[in-house]
This record gives sequence, C-alpha cells and structure tokens, in this order.
Amino acid sequence: MVGSGEVTVIEVKSFPGRQDMDHLKDVMGYVERILQKRVSKFYFVAVNVDKDLRERGSLASKLSMGGIVE
Repeated sequence: MVGSGEVTVIEVKSFPGRQDMDHLKDVMGYVERILQKRVSKFYFVAVNVDKDLRERGSLASKLSMGGIVE
C-alpha cells in the first residue's frame, strides 16, 4: 500500500509458521526493490500464533493477532 509518499506492507496469514516470520525481511526487500521506495511500516496480521512467533513478531514489526495457541 502506498500513500502520502510512504510504503506500508501488510502480510496476512491464518496460522503463520517460523518460516513466515523469517521471510518478512525478504518480503520487505522485494517490495523496496520493485517500488524503489523504502518500506516505512510493516504489519503482520494473523488469526492465531504460538508464543514463540508472538515474541519474534513483536520484535520485527507490528503484530495483530486473534489468539495465542499454546
């Protein structure tokens, strides 16, 4: 999504795995290369996440989730 000169990336998953969180940096790089603009905001939206991914997601981006799976 591009607006006001800023690029915002939104990734949506129902139940992300570790590889999805690791792939976030690659996704941002692809978007920056294609649009030739820096990504200013990145949101990761998930229906459910496990505790490990919740901790990793909060370090890398803004994480919005429905629930935590034990």
